[in-house]
Amino acid sequence: MADNKEDYENQSFEAAENNDEMDKTPGQGQNNEQDEQYYQDQQDGQPTIQDYLYFTRIKIYHSLGAEQLLGQISDIKYDAEKRIKQALFQKQEREKSDLEKQHTDEFENFTMSWDQEIRNIQETSAILIEQMRQKHAREIEELRMYLEQSISLNFKPSPELLNLRKVQQTLSKQKNYTEAKKVQNVVKELEDKENEKYLAQREEKIRTQLAHMEHKHSLEREALRKKIDTQLKEKDKIRKVQQQELLQRFLNGKNEQSLMQKLETSKLNNSLKIKGYASTIVGKHDGSFKTVSPQTLKN
Repeated sequence: MADNKEDYENQSFEAAENNDEMDKTPGQGQNNEQDEQYYQDQQDGQPTIQDYLYFTRIKIYHSLGAEQLLGQISDIKYDAEKRIKQALFQKQEREKSDLEKQHTDEFENFTMSWDQEIRNIQETSAILIEQMRQKHAREIEELRMYLEQSISLNFKPSPELLNLRKVQQTLSKQKNYTEAKKVQNVVKELEDKENEKYLAQREEKIRTQLAHMEHKHSLEREALRKKIDTQLKEKDKIRKVQQQELLQRFLNGKNEQSLMQKLETSKLNNSLKIKGYASTIVGKHDGSFKTVSPQTLKN
């Protein structure tokens, strides 16, 4: 990998030199040994001032070409680091988005599941309430029919009424019809009163029995409603606990993800800092090729 990098740098440097080939005299564009050989061949070991100027120009050209190449490599390095960091940022954003989506999906499924369970309880409760209502209606009707049949419509005569009836019968046997008629009217009036009183008492007894039954039904309905409410409240408590656990798992996962991403970013930054050197061909005034880091150049 290092050899490929050095070959690329050498090719880039040679290309930079070839761009100015038209402005050079023969011998330019070669390494220092070739330049010196050219100098020696031209002057036979007797350099003139013009030769010194030319040779100095060659060395300056090497230095400027290396610095230009170093700048290009630095730009490439900066762009590469920028792309690497951007790729990491995009990857981490996708991870955050995936975690958010996962939580949203879990919460939606959680909500749908619990809503369905509550609806099932409510539907079952409604069925139980309706079944109880019908049962109570049947029981009330059955009790009413039983009371109507079991409680006689005929009242029990009072001792006074029984005595008057005997008096009436006696007078009739004695053919004392005038007095018998008077007693008969008294008997009829007393019978009507006692019958009316009895029927009222009978109706009150039926109402009382039905009221007792309705009160019993009311207690049963209240017990059923309390049972349903208790069940719903217990379910609501469980739902809130599970919902909080679901939220806490998401927050824990989010915090763990954030920590891992920070470590990942820090690791990348440290890696780029350690490996962040631009291998550069630099031509010093002595004409040698050197591979240096940006920190070395700053110094």
